[in-house]
Amino acid sequence: MKHYRRFFALVLAGALLLACAACGGGGVRMSFGKSDLFSEDEIKSAADAVIEKFNSDFTGCTMTKLWYDEAVSTDALGRKNLHSEDDLDPDNSILLLCNFTTSADLGPFEPNSTYRQWAWTLVRENPDSDWIIQNYGYG
Repeated sequence: MKHYRRFFALVLAGALLLACAACGGGGVRMSFGKSDLFSEDEIKSAADAVIEKFNSDFTGCTMTKLWYDEAVSTDALGRKNLHSEDDLDPDNSILLLCNFTTSADLGPFEPNSTYRQWAWTLVRENPDSDWIIQNYGYG
Protein backbone atom coordinates (compact mmCIF):
# COMPACT_ATOMS: atom_id res chain seq x y z
CA MET A 1 0.00 0.00 0.00
CA LYS A 2 2.85 2.37 0.88
CA HIS A 3 4.47 1.78 -2.52
CA TYR A 4 1.20 2.58 -4.33
CA ARG A 5 0.95 5.93 -2.53
CA ARG A 6 4.52 6.79 -3.41
CA PHE A 7 3.96 5.74 -7.03
CA PHE A 8 0.73 7.77 -7.21
CA ALA A 9 2.48 10.82 -5.74
CA LEU A 10 5.25 10.55 -8.34
CA VAL A 11 2.76 10.20 -11.19
CA LEU A 12 0.79 13.20 -9.91
CA ALA A 13 3.96 15.31 -9.57
CA GLY A 14 5.00 14.37 -13.11
CA ALA A 15 1.58 15.26 -14.48
CA LEU A 16 1.70 18.64 -12.75
CA LEU A 17 5.15 19.36 -14.19
CA LEU A 18 3.96 18.48 -17.69
CA ALA A 19 0.87 20.64 -17.31
CA CYS A 20 3.00 23.54 -16.09
CA ALA A 21 5.42 23.17 -19.02
CA ALA A 22 2.53 23.07 -21.48
CA CYS A 23 1.20 26.39 -20.24
CA GLY A 24 4.55 28.18 -20.52
CA GLY A 25 5.79 27.74 -16.99
CA GLY A 26 2.79 28.97 -15.06
CA GLY A 27 3.20 32.59 -14.19
CA VAL A 28 5.44 35.55 -13.83
CA ARG A 29 6.46 36.80 -10.40
CA MET A 30 4.99 40.27 -10.16
CA SER A 31 5.79 43.01 -7.67
CA PHE A 32 4.16 46.41 -7.83
CA GLY A 33 4.95 47.99 -4.48
CA LYS A 34 3.20 51.10 -3.25
CA SER A 35 2.35 53.90 -5.64
CA ASP A 36 1.23 57.47 -5.12
CA LEU A 37 0.64 57.91 -8.86
CA PHE A 38 -1.32 54.81 -9.92
CA SER A 39 -3.83 52.41 -8.44
CA GLU A 40 -3.03 48.72 -8.27
CA ASP A 41 -5.54 48.13 -11.09
CA GLU A 42 -3.81 50.70 -13.30
CA ILE A 43 -0.42 49.08 -12.75
CA LYS A 44 -1.88 45.60 -13.28
CA SER A 45 -3.45 46.80 -16.55
CA ALA A 46 -0.03 48.06 -17.72
CA ALA A 47 1.51 44.73 -16.68
CA ASP A 48 -1.13 42.84 -18.67
CA ALA A 49 -0.21 44.87 -21.79
CA VAL A 50 3.48 44.04 -21.28
CA ILE A 51 2.80 40.33 -20.78
CA GLU A 52 0.59 40.21 -23.87
CA LYS A 53 3.29 41.87 -26.01
CA PHE A 54 6.02 39.69 -24.52
CA ASN A 55 4.08 36.49 -25.16
CA SER A 56 3.37 37.45 -28.78
CA ASP A 57 6.77 38.86 -29.78
CA PHE A 58 9.36 37.17 -27.57
CA THR A 59 9.01 33.58 -28.76
CA GLY A 60 11.51 31.31 -27.07
CA CYS A 61 11.84 33.61 -24.06
CA THR A 62 10.41 33.21 -20.58
CA MET A 63 9.58 36.21 -18.44
CA THR A 64 10.54 35.43 -14.86
CA LYS A 65 9.76 38.69 -13.07
CA LEU A 66 7.81 41.87 -13.81
CA TRP A 67 7.76 44.83 -11.45
CA TYR A 68 6.99 48.50 -10.95
CA ASP A 69 9.27 50.73 -8.89
CA GLU A 70 7.82 54.22 -8.66
CA ALA A 71 11.15 55.94 -7.97
CA VAL A 72 12.83 54.23 -10.93
CA SER A 73 9.84 54.90 -13.21
CA THR A 74 9.58 58.57 -12.26
CA ASP A 75 13.32 59.12 -12.64
CA ALA A 76 13.62 57.30 -15.98
CA LEU A 77 10.57 58.97 -17.52
CA GLY A 78 11.69 62.38 -16.24
CA ARG A 79 15.10 61.94 -17.88
CA LYS A 80 13.42 60.76 -21.06
CA ASN A 81 11.41 64.00 -21.21
CA LEU A 82 14.65 65.99 -20.94
CA HIS A 83 16.22 64.20 -23.92
CA SER A 84 13.21 63.71 -26.16
CA GLU A 85 10.70 65.69 -28.15
CA ASP A 86 7.97 63.49 -26.69
CA ASP A 87 6.41 65.05 -23.62
CA LEU A 88 5.31 62.22 -21.39
CA ASP A 89 2.42 63.11 -19.12
CA PRO A 90 3.43 61.77 -15.69
CA ASP A 91 -0.20 60.83 -14.97
CA ASN A 92 -0.41 58.80 -18.17
CA SER A 93 3.01 57.21 -18.58
CA ILE A 94 4.59 54.36 -16.65
CA LEU A 95 7.77 52.31 -16.79
CA LEU A 96 7.78 48.63 -15.84
CA LEU A 97 10.84 46.40 -15.59
CA CYS A 98 11.22 42.69 -16.23
CA ASN A 99 13.73 39.88 -16.18
CA PHE A 100 13.58 37.15 -18.79
CA THR A 101 15.56 34.20 -20.05
CA THR A 102 16.17 32.97 -23.58
CA SER A 103 16.32 29.39 -24.70
CA ALA A 104 17.42 29.50 -28.32
CA ASP A 105 19.08 31.71 -30.91
CA LEU A 106 16.54 34.50 -31.16
CA GLY A 107 18.07 37.07 -33.47
CA PRO A 108 19.17 39.99 -31.30
CA PHE A 109 19.20 37.95 -28.07
CA GLU A 110 22.00 35.74 -26.83
CA PRO A 111 20.88 32.11 -26.55
CA ASN A 112 20.47 30.66 -23.07
CA SER A 113 20.91 34.04 -21.39
CA THR A 114 19.19 36.11 -18.74
CA TYR A 115 18.21 39.72 -19.38
CA ARG A 116 17.65 41.83 -16.28
CA GLN A 117 15.82 45.14 -15.80
CA TRP A 118 14.46 45.21 -19.35
CA ALA A 119 12.39 48.41 -19.45
CA TRP A 120 8.89 48.84 -20.87
CA THR A 121 7.51 52.37 -21.35
CA LEU A 122 3.75 52.56 -21.63
CA VAL A 123 1.51 55.54 -22.30
CA ARG A 124 -2.21 56.18 -22.42
CA GLU A 125 -4.43 59.09 -23.41
CA ASN A 126 -6.19 59.34 -20.07
CA PRO A 127 -6.87 57.20 -16.98
CA ASP A 128 -9.85 55.55 -18.71
CA SER A 129 -7.94 54.45 -21.83
CA ASP A 130 -5.80 51.37 -22.39
CA TRP A 131 -2.04 51.36 -21.92
CA ILE A 132 -0.02 51.26 -25.14
CA ILE A 133 3.60 50.15 -25.23
CA GLN A 134 5.65 53.07 -26.53
CA ASN A 135 9.02 51.31 -26.45
CA TYR A 136 11.04 48.66 -24.65
CA GLY A 137 14.62 47.58 -24.11
CA TYR A 138 17.72 48.86 -22.41
CA GLY A 139 18.56 52.54 -22.29
